[in-house]
Amino acid sequence: MDSTRSTKKGGGTVSKLLSDPKLYNNLQTATSELGLLMEDIRLNPKRYVHISIFGKKNKEYETPTKVETPISERISEQ
Repeated sequence: MDSTRSTKKGGGTVSKLLSDPKLYNNLQTATSELGLLMEDIRLNPKRYVHISIFGKKNKEYETPTKVETPISERISEQ
């Protein structure tokens, strides 16, 4: 039996990912947003990690205007 055919007929996660475009698009969006978050954490670590003995007022959040090349693409270019 062909494993691709059995996967498409099954009710598991892989089957749903292959046959449901909404699930695929949601996964793509989540992956993209996670990549943006990881880049922002790398570029602005103080925004996410606060260590203070006496307390400190938080700066207002600034939405990133420029998106750098993802780390995975920078590694593959080298």
